Amino acid sequence: MRCSRFAAPRANYGYFAFEGIYKTACCPQPFWYFAGNGGSQILLLGKMHAAVIFTRQNYNVRGSSNQTTELLEKYALPSLPCSP
Repeated sequence: MRCSRFAAPRANYGYFAFEGIYKTACCPQPFWYFAGNGGSQILLLGKMHAAVIFTRQNYNVRGSSNQTTELLEKYALPSLPCSP
């Protein structure tokens, strides 16, 4: 049996997952949030049927995750419709 390359024992990076609630123009929205080095982020808004993905390359730069969160709150979240 041949294994997928994703089944490697060292392929378990990525446990930086967080849960929270964003206050949007629609109403408070629960979310799952994944953060990576360089400011890359994935935000999953299940009730809105939406995912927002930022890919950035500010590796090992302090505050890069906060910069991405500011972009998310200023541009991405306000552009999402209230109903899926």
